[in-house]
Amino acid sequence: MGASWVQQEILEEHPASDLRVYVVWFNMLEGDSREGWDGYVISDPRATNLWDEDRLVSRTLGPSVEGASPPVWDAYLLYSPRSTWGVGPPRPVSTGFTVYGERGRLQEDISPLLKGGR
Repeated sequence: MGASWVQQEILEEHPASDLRVYVVWFNMLEGDSREGWDGYVISDPRATNLWDEDRLVSRTLGPSVEGASPPVWDAYLLYSPRSTWGVGPPRPVSTGFTVYGERGRLQEDISPLLKGGR
């Protein structure tokens, strides 16, 4: 639900934005598997879909997500276009869990970035 919301309400609503979306999938629920995974739920060319069998992204970035507990899934981390990735990840502008549950906050926090702010 969260991924398709991002596709429809963020990417499709802002087709000219220089936005990048990285969608990281892993098996969390019964029936989840790489073989059964639809990597095109977010099909916009600005989105990169990745499968993370070992949940490395969840372990690395998950502690930054407010209100989530490990393993972190169905969450978003919003970074400024000026964020610099070094030895560790930069501090996100905004985080939320679940994507759909926090969609209003995501929409509010991404708006200035789409207009060239932050």
